[in-house]
Amino acid sequence: MSVMMALGEFQFSVSTTQYQSLKTSMAWRWAKYDRHGRKPGKQFQGADSTTKTLSIAIYPQSARDLDVVGNLRALGDTGKPLRLIAGALKRLNGQASAAGLDLGLWVMEKLDIDESAFLDNGIALEIKGSITISEYGDDEVTG
Repeated sequence: MSVMMALGEFQFSVSTTQYQSLKTSMAWRWAKYDRHGRKPGKQFQGADSTTKTLSIAIYPQSARDLDVVGNLRALGDTGKPLRLIAGALKRLNGQASAAGLDLGLWVMEKLDIDESAFLDNGIALEIKGSITISEYGDDEVTG
């Protein structure tokens, strides 16, 4: 099975949960300080955390597909940074081996879910949503 991206143990792939789009946002921090008789000045503070928003769509075919949202929520509830691997992930002897790009540690900040097209028992036939993650940040100061 090819993996598009893995966030911790959660894997995005075409055959399971795939993301429809991937948005990356970068920002920079500027501290504002007041100056008498002039417009405020700004001082560069450095880069802010990069964020990624993955748009997902799930069309449940089995009970396992219905567990995806709960699994993602549980991942966010751990409150721990997760390793983000982009690209291929290979399985060797049942073990996942990263063959892709290690993007470091990331935290899950937000999970939005929109369910529609319900069966008479309340099960959604279409589950769309988005996951927002951001870089955890290095614990060591580099200089």
